[in-house]
Amino acid sequence: MRISRLHQNIDLPENTAVTLTDDAAHYLSHVLRLSINDPIIIFNGRGGEYDAKIIAHQKKQMQIQIGKFHATDRESPCNIHLAQCLLRNEKMDLVMQKTTELGVTQITPIISEYCNIQLSTEKQQKRQQRWQEIIIHACEQCGRNILPRLNAPIQLQHWISTQSGELKLIFHTENNAAIHATKPKNIIALIGPEGGLSKTEVMLAKQYDFQCASLGPRILRTETAAIAAVSVLQDRWGDWSTFHAISDKIG
Repeated sequence: MRISRLHQNIDLPENTAVTLTDDAAHYLSHVLRLSINDPIIIFNGRGGEYDAKIIAHQKKQMQIQIGKFHATDRESPCNIHLAQCLLRNEKMDLVMQKTTELGVTQITPIISEYCNIQLSTEKQQKRQQRWQEIIIHACEQCGRNILPRLNAPIQLQHWISTQSGELKLIFHTENNAAIHATKPKNIIALIGPEGGLSKTEVMLAKQYDFQCASLGPRILRTETAAIAAVSVLQDRWGDWSTFHAISDKIG
């Protein structure tokens, strides 16, 4: 039976009891239907994970006993910074969830010319909080012990001039050029909005050494493009590359 995983942004000393947040207690007791003495795995996003078990539960309060620490590392050797132009609610949520599962190390929401999304300060804060929760739940599900960094939304022209990396890519439908790079460990992947990037924005990216890259002859929805791009990068330079070595031995 799979043991449930839980994130708590607190110190987790071995062999001590800690009280969970109300939301976490509700999730374990009412959603997962766990009770006293049931085991869980807990992590705080700072690396590694801990054995734990539920030792007390009264109404909204739940205590767990922290057990042994395991320095488990499921991070990719390739650091992928995804710069995703803003999408409408469910589509942006999907990108946050799936690219976290796929192993991105950093996500920056980008405001571009054709985004057609206006966020007030209040709405931005609410969406930022929601995205962070989605990232946490994705890490709980997929086994990651380090949360990807989530940056605040930023204008494309302000963001692009400050970025450095061994490989900077802009995924663009009209380009079929090969990617020129030798085992980069730090990659930036820029994905446009539903309306695409403007010619001016593509030219600006090239001025800052972004290479144009294609995901094939078919036009993908932008949320699909983000997932496909991260998958391709993991396959070529990340932890999916070990699959090729196994396949070669089998073949």
